[in-house]
Amino acid sequence: MKLISLYVLFFNLIAIVATGQNPFLPPTAFIPDGEPHVFTYKGEERLFVYGSRDEIVTDYCGYGHDVWSAPVDDLTKWTNHGEIFNIQQIKDIGYGKIEGANLGAPDCVYNPQTRKYYLYTFMLKRYRMDGIQGPASDDEDFIPGYADYGPACIVAESESPIGPFTNPIICDWPSATEDGTFDPSILVDEHSNGNIDVYAYWGNCYGDRWTKINVKDMHSIIHPYTGKSMVNRQTRHVWQASPYKTLNNPSLNGKYTLFEASSIKKVATGKYVFIFSPNENHSSLVYCYSKSPEGPWNYGGTIVNNRNGWEFGNNHGSIVKVKDQWYVIYHRKTDNSYNRQAMIEPIDLKIEGDKVIISQVEMTSQGIFTNGLNAFRRYNANTICYKTARIKIAGSQRCSDGLNPLIGIQSENDSVGIKYLNFGDKKIQDKDHLNLRLNLKLISPEASLTLWVVPEVDFNDETKRIKLGSFKLSNYVSADGNYHEISLQVEDLDHNQSLNHIGGLKGKLGVMMSFNGCVEGMEICRIKEYEFAKGNDPTPNPLHSIVIKNTNKYAQVSVIPTKARLGESVKVVIEPDEGYQYSNVKVSTTNGRKDVLVNPNNKSQYAPQNFNFVMPDEEVVISVKCIKQK
Repeated sequence: MKLISLYVLFFNLIAIVATGQNPFLPPTAFIPDGEPHVFTYKGEERLFVYGSRDEIVTDYCGYGHDVWSAPVDDLTKWTNHGEIFNIQQIKDIGYGKIEGANLGAPDCVYNPQTRKYYLYTFMLKRYRMDGIQGPASDDEDFIPGYADYGPACIVAESESPIGPFTNPIICDWPSATEDGTFDPSILVDEHSNGNIDVYAYWGNCYGDRWTKINVKDMHSIIHPYTGKSMVNRQTRHVWQASPYKTLNNPSLNGKYTLFEASSIKKVATGKYVFIFSPNENHSSLVYCYSKSPEGPWNYGGTIVNNRNGWEFGNNHGSIVKVKDQWYVIYHRKTDNSYNRQAMIEPIDLKIEGDKVIISQVEMTSQGIFTNGLNAFRRYNANTICYKTARIKIAGSQRCSDGLNPLIGIQSENDSVGIKYLNFGDKKIQDKDHLNLRLNLKLISPEASLTLWVVPEVDFNDETKRIKLGSFKLSNYVSADGNYHEISLQVEDLDHNQSLNHIGGLKGKLGVMMSFNGCVEGMEICRIKEYEFAKGNDPTPNPLHSIVIKNTNKYAQVSVIPTKARLGESVKVVIEPDEGYQYSNVKVSTTNGRKDVLVNPNNKSQYAPQNFNFVMPDEEVVISVKCIKQK
């Protein structure tokens, strides 16, 4: 009886949380390359994710970095802290002064001696050291890069993990490739005697490198022979020895070579893990382990591989321990590799002698919810984690409400899958009037949908899928070019022998939808949302509108997203007209009964004033007041 009660308690818990499924940030957030760290902020331990910002849509990454965080006690409550660094800050010190300059993957660490946080990032686009795009060779500020190109990596500092990060300094780190010091990752190795050592790792396309850096300035390379900081930037000859190649022993490295995505972590005393995306499979994250941050590195295995049921695309992320549980943070592409979203999976990490063993995990929809997502909630279509053929999540559409649809359903038997949904501890019966609700646009008049479930262990075995029903979609909706809410009644559950063989429709199961009815190569349908429901039960977590009240004509006010579910983080951006300044922002429910707490973000130098609030379970109105500057 106690076990059943605990299970019911868990099921009720997952019915009320905000997010935590995959992707784990709100659907308008495209934050790849996530480096996770647990820092203390305002007296509370929080998991911070520092990533790129896929905002260009037609090219990699963006022009600044945002940071997101959640309390370690509840990884469903993510907050958007806004922009913490901007590419213009690098141009201001004379480097990377080219049109379209953008930033790649960052990392952030805390130095307990200086009591500061350090953000490392790099410029993706190459530029010349010609006195225009970067300092000329005879300039006293000249720092060489690769061949005729300028250096790529910078470090900036802050007294807070949410920034803003200021005082950027070019890292004088030599590159082994023309792409520069790609994907920097930093380890602050704290020792029991209070001393620390700091290591930097970077590189791409076989150009993996590491070096020891100065603890005080957090960027100068330590001379490999004297152990002193190399302060003379023109002294280059000793760099033949340092930086060192990271994966320098193929027999130990499992013959895996670095493509990109360097990430270094200390997992226990005298135990280190180096994570990277290999040339041998860009869609995976693999790891090596060592007793020292200086290697040698022994191949450990694959942590996650996006090629299993997904489309080829790059991967970048790392691992983090939150309380007693380890997680892997990674990303996956949507309709292309310029529009990527952050994913999370719990992992098992154990130490046996000198070995660090991390079991490979699959990409899931459930994210942190190891017992599956509550089937009786509404989810965006981007939570699918299995697809066939040319099906994609249309991330490049960047729908302001986050409802980027599934597109490319255009071949017979095209399928999508959800790993996993939990239907509760009690078997669903016909008397429950189960229905599948979809926010769907019908395109082909011949379209049909077949609904399946499958036990978790058999998800990849087509012969183990159990059919719940087939539906001709034109009986529910017309092909008028619009999205409609439809409800598909699931019948004859009580007499479904295959379903009864596994104990009925209950507990954790994979869910599949397959489609037929392609006509002359046209798409069959598109889907934005799905949920299961019993009878006419209302949707427990609908999208609510966010209305900007036009009470002040002296500012441009925007929100992202424009609709949100209960508990999601909403960002408000205020850009006053020339001669005016922000005075006040208020968020309240439309009936005026309740004001919503609004938190200011520590904005970067070039970001407009912005705030965040947590969406309540109803529509809200935003009003802003601006006044003339004095």
